[in-house]
Amino acid sequence: MNKAFSDRENNTPDKIAVARVIKAHGLRGEVILAPYRGLDESLKDVSTLWRVIDGDECRVDITSIRPHKGRYIAKFREIDRVEDTGTLVGSELFVDVSILDKKTLEWLFLSRPRDVRVFDGNDKYLGILKGILETGAHPVFVILKEDGKELLIPGAEQFIVKVDVAGNRVILSPPEGIYEINDF
Repeated sequence: MNKAFSDRENNTPDKIAVARVIKAHGLRGEVILAPYRGLDESLKDVSTLWRVIDGDECRVDITSIRPHKGRYIAKFREIDRVEDTGTLVGSELFVDVSILDKKTLEWLFLSRPRDVRVFDGNDKYLGILKGILETGAHPVFVILKEDGKELLIPGAEQFIVKVDVAGNRVILSPPEGIYEINDF
């Protein structure tokens, strides 16, 4: 979690990463954003994003944004020419968590794991969430166990007991037989 974007008292984030600037688009300073998993259509309703420059929060105001081939094309008030987009390309963009619904916040948190600790319903430590594999049916959580091996657990909603953003942890209720399949 970026410390610039967290509440120091209770460690809950006040901003969370929602997209990365991929490249410039056109000549008028528009950029293409790649949204992170869990965002769906939420980004089209956002008017302000944030980015970090040299450890400081910098506000960027959206003047227009539209979906485009699974991504977004955005125009920022501060950028008028393609030459001015260079400092944005590659940047991670953040949004104030107060404008997100709980489910969107949780999926954004899980899709950008930063050493998220994973436990089962009996509070047994399973490992660190290293990523999410996209499959046709549902996502699959990739958990790195203490012995260095990977544990794969379906990321379907019925297996997610609790996402604790402030505690940087998730509690899962893996399906029966998953430990045997994964040689746990």
